[in-house]
Amino acid sequence: MDSISQVKQTTKHNKVHNVTWKEIDTYINKIMKDLNGVSLGLKDIYAVPRGGFIPAVILSNKLDLPLEFNRYKIRNHTLVVDDIEDSGNTIRELKSVKPNAVYAVLFSKQDKPNVNYYAKKVSMDTWVKFPWETK
Repeated sequence: MDSISQVKQTTKHNKVHNVTWKEIDTYINKIMKDLNGVSLGLKDIYAVPRGGFIPAVILSNKLDLPLEFNRYKIRNHTLVVDDIEDSGNTIRELKSVKPNAVYAVLFSKQDKPNVNYYAKKVSMDTWVKFPWETK
């Protein structure tokens, strides 16, 4: 079982935030604005499976950067993208191997986010439901 599945089973969610496509666009634009000067040095984007795929594709198109699907090819000039930093385990694991890559998520639940960029903070008891999720 992956860390994302563990979070779903062990965390009590008192609130649900149903994210709209308009919000996704707003949050992607915020990350792009925050990346401003950094984006010029980026060479590619790695999408964290599965949640990072859609935001990474959108950023790939907007920043005109290729997508990298092999986590072993993450380098210092790679933007690593995920939809949410929930427990923080996924980002911490990737950063332990590639600490100098650039990390961005749409949402962070961490008091001290492990990413370089995030668009919105939400509380641990909030379940964030993205528009591409069917359940």
